[in-house]
Amino acid sequence: MPLISTRPFHTRTHLALASGSLPPGASRPIAAMITCLAVAAAFLLVSTPPALAATPPTAPPTNFTATRIFTDANELTWTDASTNEKYFEIETKDGFNKPWVKTWTTFDPAAPPTGKRYSQMIKGLPENRVFCYRVSAVNDAGRQTTGEKCAAPALPAKPFNMTIDRIWDSSIEFKFETASSWTWSYKVYTKRAGDAPWVLNREVPAQIYDGRMFTYARDLLPERYYCVRVAASNSKGESEPSNEACGTTKIRRPAAPTDLKARSDSPTTVTLTWTDISTTETAYELARGDDTTIRSWGPLSGIYTTTISGLTPATDYYYYLRVKNDGGTSYTEQVRVTTQSAPPPPTEVTQSYFVQPTYFPDAPVHWRIYLNPNLPAGAYVKSFQYVVGPDWIMHVMKPGKLYSQCGSPDASVPLDGYQLATADQLNVLYGSSQPKLPLWIEACASSRSGNAGNITIGQILMNVIYVIP
Repeated sequence: MPLISTRPFHTRTHLALASGSLPPGASRPIAAMITCLAVAAAFLLVSTPPALAATPPTAPPTNFTATRIFTDANELTWTDASTNEKYFEIETKDGFNKPWVKTWTTFDPAAPPTGKRYSQMIKGLPENRVFCYRVSAVNDAGRQTTGEKCAAPALPAKPFNMTIDRIWDSSIEFKFETASSWTWSYKVYTKRAGDAPWVLNREVPAQIYDGRMFTYARDLLPERYYCVRVAASNSKGESEPSNEACGTTKIRRPAAPTDLKARSDSPTTVTLTWTDISTTETAYELARGDDTTIRSWGPLSGIYTTTISGLTPATDYYYYLRVKNDGGTSYTEQVRVTTQSAPPPPTEVTQSYFVQPTYFPDAPVHWRIYLNPNLPAGAYVKSFQYVVGPDWIMHVMKPGKLYSQCGSPDASVPLDGYQLATADQLNVLYGSSQPKLPLWIEACASSRSGNAGNITIGQILMNVIYVIP
């Protein structure tokens, strides 16, 4: 039996049927029934039909419109966008923000080809009422619905009192008044001077506040004369146009500079650079992140650099540029820069020396010392003093002057006993307020009282203050 041979048998009865014999005690009628059941079971095992494929969803109708064609009738039209819908369902609501109600069902048992145009007239409607509609294509997989369309009972009223608010380089802002309650949108028209035709510039949804609407015409050319007007629109068509208002667009605002960069040159200074790419600017402004203007210029060109000083070490600063003309202002992005950290304070070292007098023929007694201590590179002398009584004046000589000139204002600088040499005195003596090492220091002494005493022959204690950066 080939139907049975497709699967193995696991009972004694199956084996008996396959061999043509009967179990002991089985009668012929029972055997025939067992044989039929076995054949049926084998057929089911090898002949189970495949599952049916799921129904694909429809596509929503397209080009849906709702129009008041008579005082008491609306017409709905749409285009079929599917070939597997069972019917179309129409829903309606009385005005805006009301619940949807299923109103009509249009059957389509033949499932016509995609693209067929449908229409449905709805009669017996009250006058001066707005009704809204939507259409769904339905099959076993569900429904696909159009967007909402509303049928206005009449044309909208004409807008009025249109006036210009502001004019930019590529747009004109204006406002107007309206008394219509059936306006879906407003169409903005522009034209150039003279007999130029009116051109649709844009269509905007109706957004009316206290009877006024504010909008604008866009994508205009700079420095051109334009006239603007609007018309209200709904499903019935357009209203008469408003009055027109005219004006000249401004010069196009300048292009913002490029490549604005900032770097910290020291703990208290920042340098900014940028590239000017405009030829129509009248002013530049450099501003901090808090919008405070810190520098101003007239027109610039090419790559420009400026340095800002007096800043705080290790601090974040933000800067940006504004470039202006009569058409407006353009801005760069902000740049952030962090000033360098302040270096550690320098170290001061004081060393003391006993300076022996030196005798020169025909010259006053001198005290000379050669300063070359074992200090790091960059160390310098901040100050020095001679530890002598207040009656004494030490005349520190300028390098290269003759010993016989010691005490002369042209050749030396007087330093009172115990007085620390000032930065100005160091600058006069050595041409720097921070004279570098090694350094020769020479001096002769005089007495305020005129009595030099033993100071002319004795050693002098000298203190020197060094600075290590």
